[in-house]
Amino acid sequence: MTSVFAKVADHAAAVITRARLRRMRPLMGTLCIIECAAPSGAPTNDVESAVQAAYEHMRLVDDLMHPQRGIDLSRINQSAGRTLEVHALTWRVLQLAKQIHESSNGVFDPCLPSCEGTMSHVELLPDNRVICHMPVSMDMGGIAKGFAVDCAIDVLQRAGCRSGLVNAGGDIRVFGETQIMHIAGNPQSIELCDQALAVSEYHHADHPAEHRGYYHRDSGASPIYMRVAVMAETAAIADALTKCAMWMDDAVHQAWFASLQAKVLLAQK
Repeated sequence: MTSVFAKVADHAAAVITRARLRRMRPLMGTLCIIECAAPSGAPTNDVESAVQAAYEHMRLVDDLMHPQRGIDLSRINQSAGRTLEVHALTWRVLQLAKQIHESSNGVFDPCLPSCEGTMSHVELLPDNRVICHMPVSMDMGGIAKGFAVDCAIDVLQRAGCRSGLVNAGGDIRVFGETQIMHIAGNPQSIELCDQALAVSEYHHADHPAEHRGYYHRDSGASPIYMRVAVMAETAAIADALTKCAMWMDDAVHQAWFASLQAKVLLAQK
């Protein structure tokens, strides 16, 4: 999504100031921005290496779970009835997707209606194994993009960066320092600190063409809200919950979101 902009959004080249680095690269069907700051006195090369490693992890998630060419996703969609071993990162995203699918009573479902199988037909087994008991057509879309943001944040933190921000087309997560965010059309600014923010619009023209993500099995239904923004602990959870917030009544989702330390910041009809 292009409707959320961090302070770094207009920087297309690397800018290094006091061991602080900002980069932007096309990835995952959008523009991915990484900003990080190392402890005082840290070599610039260390910061460069941390950012490079963060991008490599994001690319790995894309290679595994891209809707059309994702290695693991393609194998899952062709493996009905067979036990399949997938990458540990893919298994983690499947686990989160299944948890949210169950908690939302099926409202969140990354399995497209072109196949009969839903997330409830996907069984997760030990040792990163998966079995689909019905044919599925899975599109992880935004939840995988949010997970890639979380992976990049983990890399930056392990590298010793004291603060940072990762923005993948509107799935944003920050750590270490408070960042001011602005959502287009919303006059209120948002402060994020060690939190994530995701914005989703129903059938928005800016969605990458390869993402066919479908989050309600009833093709004749219309969402309650056409545009929502959710704040949560991780970008993967924030992105997934935007789909739930679109379709679930406020009274239904509020307590559940609070239990996940998540909050709807914007809901427009």
